[in-house]
Amino acid sequence: MYKNILVPLDGSELAECVLPHVESIAMGCGVETVTFVRAVEPIHITIDGGEEGYTFGRVDWKRIESESRTMAENYLNQLVNRIKYGGINIKSEVLSDGRTADMIILPDNPLEVDPNDLKDIKVLMTMVGGKTEYYAAGYANLCLENTD
Repeated sequence: MYKNILVPLDGSELAECVLPHVESIAMGCGVETVTFVRAVEPIHITIDGGEEGYTFGRVDWKRIESESRTMAENYLNQLVNRIKYGGINIKSEVLSDGRTADMIILPDNPLEVDPNDLKDIKVLMTMVGGKTEYYAAGYANLCLENTD
C-alpha cells in the first residue's frame, strides 16, 4: 500500500515513541523505504556591538551551525544503525536552512481525508524561499511570478 514513509524526529524520547508504530506500518504494508528526518533550526544570534558581552562573528555563526548539523547527523546515523526493519531500506536526511517549504498547496485537507487516501493527494504547488519550486501541470496560474 505505502512505498515510502517519512518520519520527522527531534531527537527526543517522546518523538521516538513513534518508532514501533512506524515498524508495524512498514512491515505490514510492504514499505520499501523509511526515511528519518531531523530539521536543524537556523541560528539567529543578536549581534551586540556594545562594550559588554561577546560579539558573534561570521566564523562563530558558521561553527555553531556546523556543530548543530553534525549533532543531527550523528543522531540520525546512530538511529539508522540501531533500527532493523527486516530488509526495508532505511535512510536519513538532515534538513537545514533553505530546505523547508514556505507553502505547499494541496487539493485536499490531509486531516480530513480517509487515511487510506492520503497517498493519493497530489501536490499542486510548492514554494521555498518565496519562489515557486514546483507546480503541477495545469496549475501555473497559482504562481505569482509565472506568466504562462
